Amino acid sequence: MPSNLYVSSAGAMARLTQLDLVANNIANAGTTGYKRDGAFFESVLQASLQDEEGEPIQGLPGLEFVRSHGIANDFESGSVERTGAPLDVAIHGPGFLEVQTDKGLRYTRAGSLMVNAEGTLTTRDGQAVMGEGGPIQITGTGARIEPGGEIKDDAGNELGRLKLVEFQNTAELRKEGHQRFAAGENAGPVTALNPSFLTQSLEGSNVNPVNELSTLVALQRAFDANIRTMQADDEATSRLLREIQG
Repeated sequence: MPSNLYVSSAGAMARLTQLDLVANNIANAGTTGYKRDGAFFESVLQASLQDEEGEPIQGLPGLEFVRSHGIANDFESGSVERTGAPLDVAIHGPGFLEVQTDKGLRYTRAGSLMVNAEGTLTTRDGQAVMGEGGPIQITGTGARIEPGGEIKDDAGNELGRLKLVEFQNTAELRKEGHQRFAAGENAGPVTALNPSFLTQSLEGSNVNPVNELSTLVALQRAFDANIRTMQADDEATSRLLREIQG
């Protein structure tokens, strides 16, 4: 493959990755607790000539291109909307609620909570929300969440306290679905000693639809430019081959 065609195709693939992420961000602009995704790339230097083993020959001019190096999550807080529901909660500042799933412990900022048929406090998709002593069991009536994370019934009895987990290295968090994260080995989870919550409220997505749409347009134009460059190079190569054969 000619070097300029290789560079153009690498650029087109990078733009496709970005387009997919931006489209997903826009689709989840209304998802509670959603954190926008962004791609990051690395510059790769490929030697123009290689030895018999396929290794780059040192000191020769090279070809530089881009390739995807992963997905970065933006953990900036989203806007908070008051709902009035006693078990809705938004995290004030950094941190995540800890939930128990069939894959192990996971973390979320989607604070729309409910009580299941067994009396366990869960997320809307049925995952048990962890308190400082494990899953929280709700007894009595009128359960509500206090600003410090305490859960009390209408008689003022404390039923448990939400566990808020912060991470020393959020780059080690891997998104699962739209609202949950799994923690890598080096994430460094720490239980917050003085958690702070905004009660009867939910944190929305941190996606700015206007910014994402403008980015989508710019990426589409860049992708189209890469494709046109590839087509022009292909046509030039075809003409050259016809002239050689003719």
